[in-house]
Formats: sequence, structure tokens, C-alpha cells
Amino acid sequence: MPNQNTGRTPPEIRFWKRVDRQGPGECWTWLGCLRSNGYGRFNLMSDDGKWRNVEPHRFSYEAQLGRIPSGLQIDHLCRNPACVNPSHLEAVSPSINVLRGKVSALRPPERQGRMCSICKTRIRS
Repeated sequence: MPNQNTGRTPPEIRFWKRVDRQGPGECWTWLGCLRSNGYGRFNLMSDDGKWRNVEPHRFSYEAQLGRIPSGLQIDHLCRNPACVNPSHLEAVSPSINVLRGKVSALRPPERQGRMCSICKTRIRS
């Protein structure tokens, strides 16, 4: 449904068309553009009419849970950077986010980034 004022499809509709929404406890995989680090990219038009890139997990968090508190980052509890399921996302301090990432990196190679730690589904490489 296009926006009456701009003729453009609202960002929420464009966003959810690019998500493989599984069950409520499973990873919801971003099907749009993925960068080499596994994190997605989603284009939004700013109030000034310019396009900007946002990370889909941040868009999902704000759309479902509200604004991200100042100074916090969004951590993937599932360790899947392509996941946009709000129940897999948590606002944490940068130091907690880094620490959690380092702990995850200490896992044996066969367990690194292969399985969602919450829903136990395969994460695409």
C-alpha cells in the first residue's frame, strides 16, 4: 500500500517483505542485502528526503520494542547477525556487546556461527 503523500511503499511494509519470519522463538532471517560480515542493510528515506542505510536488526528492534536507548547497541542473543527477531535482540552497553562477541568467538570452530543459540536453527553462512 503506497504512502498517500509520497507514493512510496511505507518502510515497514518494504522491511517485512524481506524477512523470513518463522515461529516466534526462531531466527527471522533478513533476506535483503547482506554485507560480508553477515549483517544486513536496509535503505530508509530520511525526513530531509535523502536515502540512508540502516541495519535491519536495529530497524526491527525499534519497530517492535521502541527506540534504542542512547549509548546502547543491539546484541544478537542468537549470535546470528542476519536475525531480526526482536525476541533475539537486546539493547546492551558496547562493552557487554564486545564481551559477548569474544565469548562466542572462543567456541570451537565447528560451533562458531552455525546454530542459533536460542532456537537451534541453522544459520546460513
